[in-house]
Amino acid sequence: GPSLQKAVDRMNQYGYCILPRLLDPAECQEWGQAVLESVHQASKILLQRDHVDIYNPQSSQFEPQSYQELSMREDLRLDIRQGPPLTKLRATKGDAKHGNQSIVLSASSKDYCNGIFLRGHVSLLEIIRRTMNPHDPHGRQLYRGNIGRYNFGGTGSDGSFQDLRLSPVGGIVSFPGAADQALHADTPHLFEHIPDLPAHYINLFAPCVAFDDQVGGTAFIHGSHRLDFTAKYCGHDNDNSAVYPYLTRPCLTLGDVVLFDCRVLHFGLANTSTDIERCICYTNTWHNWFHDAKNWDNHRAIFVNDTN
Repeated sequence: GPSLQKAVDRMNQYGYCILPRLLDPAECQEWGQAVLESVHQASKILLQRDHVDIYNPQSSQFEPQSYQELSMREDLRLDIRQGPPLTKLRATKGDAKHGNQSIVLSASSKDYCNGIFLRGHVSLLEIIRRTMNPHDPHGRQLYRGNIGRYNFGGTGSDGSFQDLRLSPVGGIVSFPGAADQALHADTPHLFEHIPDLPAHYINLFAPCVAFDDQVGGTAFIHGSHRLDFTAKYCGHDNDNSAVYPYLTRPCLTLGDVVLFDCRVLHFGLANTSTDIERCICYTNTWHNWFHDAKNWDNHRAIFVNDTN
């Protein structure tokens, strides 16, 4: 409907889109609790087994590494995608078979992961499909020329959506004392001669704690998913001050969702609270042909008996 297309337009124009009150706040808290319990269990194992203290990195005997289930992004800020509490919740929600794996959402699929949370929400996935598969605005039906889509049992040049891949629901956690994250983009531009190629990788974020100024959030640079924007305002003598007028800090709370093109510049804000572990649940979505080379170590495990 019109509201879905409006969200797609915002994604294309600004590089991100906020959908307030889309999810059940109680469900957000439930997933956030599973993330935090997974982090707590992982921290105990790492401390006892490897003498790694993720809560006190400056005094830790050894530096944290990247693992199958967890990756440190900066001191006191981490990304976790697996853990027994998460595995249990996925099974409870009816996603035991594929809940710990990325899955392909085919062009013809109407099965949205049993409608489970972020990666099973029909409206969210429709916004992503439309954003990643734009049609020619002049109505020239250029898709008819994409003959290569007949290969390997493909749909052919019919203009249908291309297959997407969805990650498991994971969590970004920042502990009290975490500083502002460095300004960054999560993925590079595919080519460097066209300023506004469509998104090939989109993240879904849902806060799993109530809004509080002290725990921070995620800041975005308005319009910075465009290559001409970053060429103009960034990358000159490592001085990014020219982007500050375009800085936004959305005040998101339980039930809200933000989608963002992973080329957009953003950073996690500081957690200045004394006792609140900020948790944001996420699902990554990307074209099935794209390889997401995140810094996970698929050989080093924390939960050796968990299903991966």
